[in-house]
Amino acid sequence: MTTGLTVILRGLTLVFCVAGWGCNSNTESSHSSLIDAALLDVEFIVDEGPFDGDVESNPLDLSMVIDAMVQRADGSLPLEVNDMGTASEDAQVSDTSVTPARVLFVGNSFTFWHDGLPRHLEGMRSSANVDSPLMAEQVVRGGASLEVMWTQSDAPERIASGEYDVVVLQEDLPETNVESFYRHARLFHDRIQASGARTVLYMTWDYERLNWISMAEIAEAYWTIAERLDVPVAPAGLAWKRAQRARPELDMYDRDREHPSIHGVFLTTSVLYAVLFNESPEGLSYRPMQAGGVNDADAAFLQRIAWEEINAR
Repeated sequence: MTTGLTVILRGLTLVFCVAGWGCNSNTESSHSSLIDAALLDVEFIVDEGPFDGDVESNPLDLSMVIDAMVQRADGSLPLEVNDMGTASEDAQVSDTSVTPARVLFVGNSFTFWHDGLPRHLEGMRSSANVDSPLMAEQVVRGGASLEVMWTQSDAPERIASGEYDVVVLQEDLPETNVESFYRHARLFHDRIQASGARTVLYMTWDYERLNWISMAEIAEAYWTIAERLDVPVAPAGLAWKRAQRARPELDMYDRDREHPSIHGVFLTTSVLYAVLFNESPEGLSYRPMQAGGVNDADAAFLQRIAWEEINAR
């Protein structure tokens, strides 16, 4: 981190505090917290984005940092951060050993296609004969990226309510770019962690209409941000590829070659189930009925594929 950039951030912090943002009675401590958070934002952009350390030639990148500082200063994001750029021990910390009872999905049509992943996940969990049913909800918008869901939906407010154990974030990388994904996954994760919930990243897939990014590149983007945030990934896109290699005649794509077929939905649900409950979906009796349904043989195959993919990394 350059000394010049640190000076700039300290100057911005002083401006915020004079304006009454982000400073409490312990002014020196408040300055330090805001600066530390901002520096971590910069470090993340340097590591994972196109920022090369030259402030003058990267005004958009610096504006992203300033925006994050404003949100941290007005309380939208926690000031206390650790070396992963997430909330510190002062924020609420979710218990990863607790079986989730309420799940919120945030995403687009890859989440709500064929009656939506929440409904299928509830059905799959119910077929496990557990004592308490799963309640799954969604905040979705067709074609939306996480950036759109952060700025133009009530997802942040729903998360802040503290009603959920897990929030599943679904990005659609061909519809946006990796830098936006990184930034808004972090914004959502800060909000999720502050609410006491856990974050799960739902990895989607490549498709023909927007083919500027490959499945391998999508996966790399997800693994990178997941490692940064220390959160799990539900690798649905990679499970699709595994299934297609084993049985190319079983199509994961719907007729538009973009959205999931009912088999793609079932496999995605199985992957999410395995990640959320840390157990194999194999043997569960749930069968979706939409779009012709999934027969027993195909279901058994897709459940096995989901568990294999979860254990492949």
